[in-house]
Amino acid sequence: MIIALDTNVFISALDKNQPNYKIAALLLNEIRKGKDIGLASSVTFAEIYDSNNLKNKIDINNFFKAIINIKTIPADDGICKNASQLRQDSTKTLKVPDALHLATSITHRSDLFITDDDTLRKIAIKYIETINLEQWHNKFYK
Repeated sequence: MIIALDTNVFISALDKNQPNYKIAALLLNEIRKGKDIGLASSVTFAEIYDSNNLKNKIDINNFFKAIINIKTIPADDGICKNASQLRQDSTKTLKVPDALHLATSITHRSDLFITDDDTLRKIAIKYIETINLEQWHNKFYK
């Protein structure tokens, strides 16, 4: 299964103070083992680098290199165009980074999109199967 991941999944896995830290770490470990293929927009790097909670605490490049079976997809012209349309369809409720994550997921035909952002999830479910980390744990791991 191809699982697209929102940045908040990675942030949860990197920060032990996050409520879904254990589930996020478990999901990334399952992807690392090859159970599924992960997909992430290159926007993820910018969002993680910009995260106040994670600055100077980790080596983000090595973190991503260690998670094999995750493809990082650049936001090319097609993805940006799709993201713009998604923002228009959402009457601009969707933030640009979130629209890029969703457009990446749709463009690359992911089977599932995981986000803990309720606003994004409510919009994304119109286009692709979308669940949060806790729902993933309950559906696929228990």
